[in-house]
This record gives sequence, structure tokens and C-alpha cells, in this order.
Amino acid sequence: EIHKILITHVSVWLESPGLRNVLWLHESHHGIIFSEFIRQACQLPLSLHETISLSIDLFANAVAVAYPKDEALYGGTSMTQQFRRDLIQHSSLVFLMKSVSESLETHVSLCRKVIRLWTDM
Repeated sequence: EIHKILITHVSVWLESPGLRNVLWLHESHHGIIFSEFIRQACQLPLSLHETISLSIDLFANAVAVAYPKDEALYGGTSMTQQFRRDLIQHSSLVFLMKSVSESLETHVSLCRKVIRLWTDM
């Protein structure tokens, strides 16, 4: 599946400050590609929970690198704040997934991961 393949590449790209700034988290475009990647990952079916989880981990790493802890949700330009709002909105799509009783534990685990993502910043 394409998201799982992309996670590997995006992880490598985030390790390079030049690529990270140009492709994902630069002030001029505020991570439009990265934001869309997270939005799509959080809309995958629950059966792809491993990929969703890896995407959330990747997102958490990217935000931690891009913004110091005390600025993760606060400060910055209005466009930076809009970028953060978009990412919060996209990651919250995990809460809207449909789950059945046998996948409920997996769904709850993903929801907790998103909550930790935003409360740990």
C-alpha cells in the first residue's frame, strides 16, 4: 500500500534539514504536502491501523523537530497557526473511524495515540 511505502521515504526526508524545510515545514508553504499526507493517512480504514499508527508517529516526530516544545501549539505567524490547526483537524479524523467490536481496542489505541500526540507537546 502506498502510504506505508511513503512513510519510509518521508522519514528519511525529515532527517535532512534541507529537505525538511523545503518539502514539508517551510514558512512559505507551511507543509501543505505533509498536511495532506497526514489527512489521507487518518482517513484510511481501520484495517490499516499499523500504517495509521506509523503516520501519527512520523507526524509527531516532524512537529517536534519543526517546533520547540513551548511553541508546538502556540506562537508563530497566523499561517503557522493555521497549519497547526489543519494538522489537529486532520489527526482528529481518527476519532471518526467506524469500528466494530473486534476492532474497538485498536480504534481506542489510535485515538489515545492522537490525544497523547497533542497533550505531550
